[in-house]
Amino acid sequence: MLTVSGFPAKYAAAIKYVSVLPISDTDKTYRLGEKLLLLTNGETGDTEQFGEYLEKNLKLYRMATLRSLHIRGGLFVRAQIAEFLRSRTPYQVNMLLGGHDEIEGPSLFFIDYLGTLAKMPFAVHGYAASFSFGLLDKALPAGHERAAGSGTTPVLHQRLYKRFILNIPKFKIHKIDKDGVTALGDVYPTVKA
Repeated sequence: MLTVSGFPAKYAAAIKYVSVLPISDTDKTYRLGEKLLLLTNGETGDTEQFGEYLEKNLKLYRMATLRSLHIRGGLFVRAQIAEFLRSRTPYQVNMLLGGHDEIEGPSLFFIDYLGTLAKMPFAVHGYAASFSFGLLDKALPAGHERAAGSGTTPVLHQRLYKRFILNIPKFKIHKIDKDGVTALGDVYPTVKA
């Protein structure tokens, strides 16, 4: 996985867009709940093992309590990565956790391999993170309430496709809203000469 980015959008439908740039066919997205999506970035073995570990444990939690974990599930994810950091088998996994809550609306959390958890207006992990943060800081000034997914995501995809050193064949888009997680499919960027 090359880069993982997410944008919460605060407008009528309260939609959140999450974009993933894959360099292989490995899917590093994990649906942790009806309205909760985890995107992982890091070593392939660590991301798959930790992502599946979280997915299965939260499924067991849903079966035992008959209720789904809401966006505050980020605290569980953070606690698990911090616990493994102190063990003999730490996971080198960076994550973005996006979700929708009826009370709080859309939320996006940035979680790194050290267990740092921060709620972010937008977030990027991976090789193109520095480049992408620069573009997003310019496109989304502080306090800007515009729908990031509608205007900024295509601009970011086009700029990365045109200016980034590596070839980026496609982008995967997921939408998280009050109705749950929806995969919107792949986007193939085109650059006008």
